[in-house]
Amino acid sequence: MVPLENQYASIPAVTTNSTPKELASCSYIVVLGSGNSNDERSALAKLSSSGLARITEAVRLANLLPQVGIIVSGPAYKDYPSHASVQVAAALELNVKSDRLIKVESAKDTEEEANAIRTLVGTKTVALVTSAWHMPRAVILFKKAGITVVPCPTDFTTHTSAQNSALELNKFNASLTRSTWAIHERLGLLWLKLRWVN
Repeated sequence: MVPLENQYASIPAVTTNSTPKELASCSYIVVLGSGNSNDERSALAKLSSSGLARITEAVRLANLLPQVGIIVSGPAYKDYPSHASVQVAAALELNVKSDRLIKVESAKDTEEEANAIRTLVGTKTVALVTSAWHMPRAVILFKKAGITVVPCPTDFTTHTSAQNSALELNKFNASLTRSTWAIHERLGLLWLKLRWVN
């Protein structure tokens, strides 16, 4: 996971007075879909861990960019509400104004998200929020769709810590899950290369 997650740096802790220029140039914040439950919990509690990390990072960035709209994405499956609608509800729980929120509910994967969002944003620059391990593939797909992105990775699964480094070896289940995500992303990147070979 480390090579995937280290390709793009996270947006540092900044204030509205010290917002990086490339971030300040963004016209939208785009939050890619993840997963959610369909139970009697708050919207924030319904989100998967990745979904929660993504929407909270988007809200953090929205506080730095108060005039920028937030595009959330994710379809509905079976009797579940659309993921985009759960993200909207979660953002509202975090005091984001409803008129800033735009839903994309038709896209079922990252490529479809990029194409759907291209019709909304045109050539404007967007702050792209997704999990750090997913960001390399997402950036490729958004650039292929003609969208200029500022990568804003979140949901990091690997952390540098002298205290935790020895303990990581004992976390077999977590390590297996991370390895599965890494393999999934690398297969996705390979598939893109094979599809777009000239």
